[in-house]
Amino acid sequence: MAARDEVLAAAARFTELAAEVVAEAVRGRFHALLAGAAVPEPTRRALRAAGEGALSRGVAAMRERLADPDVWLSPMTLREAPPAEGVGSDLGRSWLARVLARRRRALPGPGRLDDPANRIWIALSLVARALDPLLGELGLEAAPAPGLGGRYRLHPTTLRQLDPRGRLARAWREYRAAYARFVDLVGEGGSGG
Repeated sequence: MAARDEVLAAAARFTELAAEVVAEAVRGRFHALLAGAAVPEPTRRALRAAGEGALSRGVAAMRERLADPDVWLSPMTLREAPPAEGVGSDLGRSWLARVLARRRRALPGPGRLDDPANRIWIALSLVARALDPLLGELGLEAAPAPGLGGRYRLHPTTLRQLDPRGRLARAWREYRAAYARFVDLVGEGGSGG
C-alpha cells in the first residue's frame, strides 16, 4: 500500500538523521560528564575511545529497534482498552460505545516526539543506555533508578535539548504527515496490508 510505504520511507529518513543527531547529543553529554570527573587525562582519552565504541553499539541498537515497521505504524505505547463485554444494559453499552468511539477518534497518533509514551523516543534513548556499563566501571554515581536515558541520564529529556537546530523536528513533521495519511486510509495502528 502506498500510504504504508510513505510512512516507512519517512521513518527510514528519520532513522538516518536520528543516528547522527542522537549520537552527537549523547556524545556531548558524555564528554561533559567526563570533564567533570576527577580522572587523569590518559584515562579520560581511553574512556572517550571506549565511549565511541559504546555509542556505536547504542546507535546500532536504536537502528535495529527503529527498523521494525510496527514501531512506526503503532508508535504509541498506551492504547485505549476496548469496553468490557457483557457489562450493563444494551442502552448503557451503546452509550458507552459512542463515548469511547468519540475518544478513540480524538486519540492522537504520534504527537510530540519526546512524549515518554512514544516508542520512537524510547528507541532513541537506547544510544545513551549503551554507555551505562562503561560509566558504572568508572564508579560514577548513577541515578537511583534507570530512566529513558539510562542510569546516568545522558539522553536529553526534550526534543529541543536533543536537537537544538531542529533537524529531527522537521523529519518528525514529515513522518507525522505521512502517518496521518496512512491512518486516514487504514485506521490507527492498522497494518495496511
